[in-house]
Amino acid sequence: MDSGVFAAHSGGGRLALPSLRLLAPPLQLMMASMWKVLKKRDVPNYWTLAEYVSLVVDVVPDMLMHKHRLQLLLGLRARYILELCRNDLMDRDLILSHLEKIKSCPLVNVDEPGPDIVVNFVELIHSLLKDPEARQEFFTEVFPVEYGTQYDNDLQTLFYNFPTALQNSAAEVKSGNLESPVGYYYQGVWRALDGTTIQQFHTSSAVCQCLKGKMIHRYGDSTIRQWYEYLVATVPDLKDFNLHSRTQVGPFMALDYTNNIMVTYRCHGPPIRFVDMSWNF
Repeated sequence: MDSGVFAAHSGGGRLALPSLRLLAPPLQLMMASMWKVLKKRDVPNYWTLAEYVSLVVDVVPDMLMHKHRLQLLLGLRARYILELCRNDLMDRDLILSHLEKIKSCPLVNVDEPGPDIVVNFVELIHSLLKDPEARQEFFTEVFPVEYGTQYDNDLQTLFYNFPTALQNSAAEVKSGNLESPVGYYYQGVWRALDGTTIQQFHTSSAVCQCLKGKMIHRYGDSTIRQWYEYLVATVPDLKDFNLHSRTQVGPFMALDYTNNIMVTYRCHGPPIRFVDMSWNF
C-alpha cells in the first residue's frame, strides 16, 4: 500500500473517504454507518435506514425471516413518523405520505399480525394530528414509556442479525454459490466475474430461436428502449403493434405470431422533457 496515503494526513487531520476505502471494504463501512445511526439514535435517518434494509431484503428475501423483517422495518418507520409528529411545525402532508407508504408495505400480509399493527399505528397518528391535547398527552406520558430507550434497544437487537446476513450473502455471491450478473463488456464479449459462460447470439436466426415462445418485458430509460428497438430491427417477424404512443415515451409492444414472441417496453418515469405518459397496454 502506498505510504503516501498516510503521509498526507500525518498532521492529525481526518482521513479522506477514498483513503478509508483502502482500510476497510465498502460493505463494512456501510454497516458501520448504519450501526452509527442506531447507536446514536439518529431518528431523522431511520426512514432512510429502513429503505435500505427493505431494498436489500427485496433482492435477497431469505436473508431475514418475514416476522423479523416486518418488526424491523415497521419499527424504524414508525419511530421516524412519531418524531415528525413531535415537531410543533410538523408537516402534515409529509406525515400522511409516509403513512400511505407504510400501509402499502408489501411485507404486510393477512397471515401475519402486521396488518393490525399498521392499522392501530395509522389510527394513532391520525388522532395525534387531529387533537393537539391528545398529542401533548401522548408525548408526555405514553411516548417515553413505549417509544423510549427500550424501544431503541429493541431496534438495535432486531438489526443485529442484518449485517451478518448481508455479509454472508455477499460471501456466497463472491464464492459462486449464488448466481451473479456482475461483470464487464470487453472486445465484444460479456465477461462475468464469477466465470459463468455467457451465450452469444450473433445472427438474427439465433436471436429469434432464443426468444421463441417467450414474453420479454423491458422497463427503464432510453437505453432500455434502444434494446427494444434493436430486437424489433433484428428479428425479422417481430413487428411493432401500434399502441398510438409517443415516440420516445411509449409504451411499446412488438409481436411475432410465427414464433410466439412478445416484447414490451415501458418508460420508468417521466423525464423532464415529457409532459404526460400513457401507461395502458
